[in-house]
Amino acid sequence: GPAACNKQQLVAPVLSLYAQILRQRNAPHVKALAADMIAKRDKYFPPTFSYCHNGQSQERELFGKRAAAMEERCRLHRAGSKDLEVDIWLRTTSSAPSLEDLGKLEQAE
Repeated sequence: GPAACNKQQLVAPVLSLYAQILRQRNAPHVKALAADMIAKRDKYFPPTFSYCHNGQSQERELFGKRAAAMEERCRLHRAGSKDLEVDIWLRTTSSAPSLEDLGKLEQAE
């Protein structure tokens, strides 16, 4: 497929940081930010973006539904996640994970 651009390469690290925010969302110094990020998910984590190359523009997936999946994962499993396994899973998943995929990740932990 087409080469990933810089934006696409940052998806996994940004979602890893988002997971940290979600885990601490009830802490006083994080509460307002976490609430805003959840409420404005598509602003912070655009599902797609316009990729321009050689005068051609195409719509490409950026975060897709991964931010929502991360919120659900953190909601279901608040303790004990292994960030390395999450990062590997995010890098190898080209579309939004199913609940079955999330369950497989948890079993790996």
